[in-house]
Amino acid sequence: MKKQHIRNNIKFIRYGNLSSIKHKKYIKDKMNNKHPDWEEWDEEIGYHSPPVKKGIYAFVYPYVEKFLLTGDRFSGLKSTHPKFEFIKDKEGNKILYNWDIKGNEENGIGYYNTDQLVDQNQVELLKKILKKSNELPKDYSFETYKDGKYVLVKRIKPKIFSYQGEIWHHLESFLDSKGSIIERKGAWVKTDFLDYKLALQKAMGKVNRRNSCHWTTSRDFLEVFIEKIN
Repeated sequence: MKKQHIRNNIKFIRYGNLSSIKHKKYIKDKMNNKHPDWEEWDEEIGYHSPPVKKGIYAFVYPYVEKFLLTGDRFSGLKSTHPKFEFIKDKEGNKILYNWDIKGNEENGIGYYNTDQLVDQNQVELLKKILKKSNELPKDYSFETYKDGKYVLVKRIKPKIFSYQGEIWHHLESFLDSKGSIIERKGAWVKTDFLDYKLALQKAMGKVNRRNSCHWTTSRDFLEVFIEKIN
């Protein structure tokens, strides 16, 4: 991605719709964090808990931190707002898989065995979904479901959008002035978009320098929280 994109045309990416939603993990009296970059005091909720009760999470496009899209606490099937959709057969049944069943080796397809499908009527469907390498396509996965079984899901298609209003972010350390902070909650600060944009430019400079030295920098600090998209 060209730096010009971040400098002049910031876009965001979100896995889910753009309407504000209520978050069950919001803590009304959450303490303000003494350290701008992390929250050692809150292991249960942590760095990513919402700063206000209603709004949406997003990332600076195209910098997505994938572990936030797979963990159960954040966006997995057991989360409040999963980022997956179930793959179903023509009858509308989910595709369930049981690794505890010992399948015949002759029915093995790469990592999978058709004998381990709970519904044997779905064998041809699974074969059709698997790639020529006998692996699941990108964004498909078997996730823990019920009674020791796994269910086939696909990550929902993301939305890419523009926004230039007040915004919650984790870039306090990169702000030109603490006076630009409108509100603070946990490890989040809310500023107007221009102050956020200048802080983002500095943050991305740090990321680019580290990555050029063969460091892999976590991108979870690039998540944002938007209360409402007008």
